Parts: sequence; C-alpha cells; structure tokens
Amino acid sequence: MKKILKFIPLGAAVLLLAVTGLFCAAVLRAGLLPGLWTALLFAGLFLLDGLLIFLCARTEKKGRLITGLVLALLFVLGLCFGTVVLNKTVKALRRITETAPEFSRACVYVRTEDEAQSIEDLSGDIFGVLPPGLLNDTEEALSQINEGLGLSVQTREYAGLGDLLDALLTGEIRCVILNPELLAIAGELGAYDMLDEQLRIITELHIQTPDEPLPSPAPETEETEDHCFSVYVSGIDTFGDVSVKSRSDVNIIVSVNTLTHQILMITTPRDYYVPLPISNGERDKLTHAGIYGIDVSKGALEMLYDTQIDYYFRVNFTGFEKIIDAIGGIDAELEGYPGTTLNQAVDIFNGVGGGRKITVPVITWIFVLLLCAFNTFIMKTRLGQKFRAVGQNRTVANSSGINVDRTRVIAIMISTVLAGWGQILFMQSDGIGTFQTYAAHEQVGLYAGAAILVGGASIDRATNLQALIGTFLFHSLFITAQSAASNMFGDAAVGEYFRAFLSYGVIALALVLYAWRGAQQRKANNLRLEADNKEKVSKKK
Repeated sequence: MKKILKFIPLGAAVLLLAVTGLFCAAVLRAGLLPGLWTALLFAGLFLLDGLLIFLCARTEKKGRLITGLVLALLFVLGLCFGTVVLNKTVKALRRITETAPEFSRACVYVRTEDEAQSIEDLSGDIFGVLPPGLLNDTEEALSQINEGLGLSVQTREYAGLGDLLDALLTGEIRCVILNPELLAIAGELGAYDMLDEQLRIITELHIQTPDEPLPSPAPETEETEDHCFSVYVSGIDTFGDVSVKSRSDVNIIVSVNTLTHQILMITTPRDYYVPLPISNGERDKLTHAGIYGIDVSKGALEMLYDTQIDYYFRVNFTGFEKIIDAIGGIDAELEGYPGTTLNQAVDIFNGVGGGRKITVPVITWIFVLLLCAFNTFIMKTRLGQKFRAVGQNRTVANSSGINVDRTRVIAIMISTVLAGWGQILFMQSDGIGTFQTYAAHEQVGLYAGAAILVGGASIDRATNLQALIGTFLFHSLFITAQSAASNMFGDAAVGEYFRAFLSYGVIALALVLYAWRGAQQRKANNLRLEADNKEKVSKKK
C-alpha cells in the first residue's frame, strides 16, 4: 500500500501537467485572448498545478493528500470541460468564417402556360439569350445545357433585356436563358411587374465565377490603428446556399474599437444610389452591387465612406432563421394578430351555378366607411369649419380671428395619422398588391392626389364620394394600362409611361385650372370694383 502511495504524487503531477498542456494548446488554437492575457492565464494555471502537486506530495498526511487529490480531480475535470468547449468553439468559428466560392445563377424560363416540364422537352427549340456580360455567362450556361442534353442548343441573341422578355411573352421564342437577378431588376422598373406570374423556371444552373481583383475598390486611406477594425454585414434576399450572388438588402458597417470597447454601426439604405467599383463612376442602387458579388458591395461602401473594411459577414433568409433557432427561437402568439383580422373576407357566389367566385374584403370596406363617417362628422364641427375656412382663403380666415398656423398643424397631424393607418391597411389586405415600404412616402401622396382629382375634386374642395370614385377609376386605369399598351403598341413599357403621364398630368391640369379660375375671379373682382368706383364718381357729379 505504501508503494502505491508513493506513485500518487507522480501520477497526479503527470495528469495535471498533461491536461493543462492540452487546455493551453486549445487556448492558443482559438486565439481569443491577447498575448499578455494568454501569458497570465498560462502562468496562473501552472501555478495552480504546482500548488496541487505540493498538496499531493506528502503522502504521510492522509488528510492533506485526500484534499489535494479531490482538488486536483476537480481541476482536471474543469480543464477537460474547458478544452472540449474551446475545441467546439474553434470548429464553430471555422464553419462561420470559412468562405465558399461565390456563384451566379442562370435559369431557363418558359411561359407559365407552356407544356414543357424539363429541359429535355425543349430539345430542338431556339433559346433566347443576351450578349455576354457581367450578369450573364451565356457560354457557360449553354455548355452545361449541352452536356445535359448531349446536343448543340440553338440560340438567338437579343440586344437588350426588354427585347428578350418581349420575344418570350409574345411567343416569338419558347424559352430564354437568363440570370434571375436581371428578371428581378426588370420587375422593379414597373413595365414587367407581373413576370412572376407570367414565367416559370424549367431548370436552374450554378455558374462558378473566378475571383478577379477589383479596379481600385477604395481610395487610399490612412492606416487604421491596431485596436480598430470594421466588419461589413450583408443580408441577401435568397434562401438556401448563402454563396449565391444576389441583391444585398441589408448593408451595415460595424466598426469595433477594442481599446475603448465601443461599437459603431452604420446602415446604408438598399436603394441609395452609389458608384460601384466596376461601373466607372456610374451610380446604381447599392442593393444591385450584391448581384456582382460581395467584394463589389464592400468596395462600394469603402468608396462611399472613404474607409477600409477588414472583414465581411453575409447572411440570407435561411441563415437568419438558423441564427434565431440557435439562440432558442422566438415564440409568437398570432391569435388576434391584426393581419389575420384584416385579411378576413366573405365569399359571394362561391362557384354556384358556374358563377365566378367573388371575394369581398369586409374589414377593408368597414375601415373605409368609418373613415368617410369621420370625415363627414369632423367637417360639421367647429374645427372642421376652421379647416374649410383656412383651406379656401388664409387671409380671410386670419381676419376672422382663426389661428391659421395652429389649424394647419392640427389638420396635418390628423391627415398623417389617417394616412398611416391607410398604409397599414394596404399592407395587410390580400388582393390589393405589394407595398414598397422604403419608397412609400414618396409615392402614396402623388397617386392619392391624382386619384381624388380624377374623381372630380378640385384644389380647394373634395368629398368622400369623389375620393371613392377617383380611387376606383384611377386603380382600374392602372390595372388596364399595361395590358392595353401591350396589345395596342406591342410594348408593355408604354403603359408605365402612360401611368406616370396621367399621375403628373392630372395634378398639373388641376393646378392650371385652379390658377386660371383664380385669375378669372380676380379679373372679375377688379372689373366689379372699377364699375363701383365709376358709379360713385358719377353720383358725386
């Protein structure tokens, strides 16, 4: 027994030093601590090893020996646990920071009603393509299709994206090869905003693009201090593989100062027009830079802010969902959520007797009727009379003792709140359309003003009925303009021009008529005043 006890201090020393060495190696591999803190940690660990070995050295004192062995065992278990956690942390960081080669997509599109279900069904057809460029590697896509079909595909090249889409939609060609990002850009222009319903994908190809150095992505800047670094956070609008090149809708620069422990985050709107490193000074939306790759997005921000970005972090919808799940997820109670309430509708003539199903958005119409009732009620109050007086003539209203500025502020506040509720209703309602949140404040006012003027309102007077009639007529015109332009002129873009012309033209016409009527009224007042003066002069004589 005594011989065994003699080997206990040696065994404890070997075990402590071995486990401590493994833990130190894990710390060095992780690289999470600065050099000074790493040295202090190692010194502290080996100092504890020495103390524990000293407690286990005197085998004749069983109490101290047992205490030393228990503490040594706990220390070893703690180091083992720390080593495992550090190794898992290193693996997780490597998975996060490893970069897969970026690739772009090329899809074969046909019309929705086309009978083709696979690429083989298009054998013998002519494929419409665009000239080779930054966003379409036609040769590589054709090479992959040829290898899959085992034959040579015939192509017809079109000069522009509009020509290619028009040829497909009119039936001139049966299929096209196109980068889906180009299709998304075409949808933003307005002339092709129904492409998601008009086209479908037969097959999707992944095209690896070689990494090429960007031409001067950022101007020369002063070297940043060692304790400062920047990270570009890019959120792309895709699901699945995060390596695909796509629009970057979230663009955040995170600047970290490790000395002061401060973090500065700067976000740049996705639709901000900036010069790109590959555009020779031409400006484009920042979100479109992501279509050319993460380096172009990062370079555009470097040029915009005249700074150096050291690292980047990219995430898409799938990655964002996984991040939320990794931290425990978020429980959301959707019962009674406004979205489920505003989308309630009543189905009338539900296919009975071959009739068409009609959906009436009940909650939407109730909201509209309540708004009309509110307008009628408030205009009959004293405040409403002030609104009418100030709107017709500020000078007369001020002479009548009305606080014009205060009345205008109240009117603007009420109209802003009601407009905000209207926009929320628009976003929640099915069947009305999509709502561009970023540009809503720039568009809603124009279209609302044009619609109410179409309904017969004037600059200084409008009613609920005129607003309802104008909205119906204006919205109907928006729906039919594109289809009519395609049938009459063979170009759906003409419909978009007509929409813009109508919106601005109606407002301009109303302003001209208002100014003309005001001039006529002033002229009549002057003539009446002159006549009165002449009559007074004649009476005096």
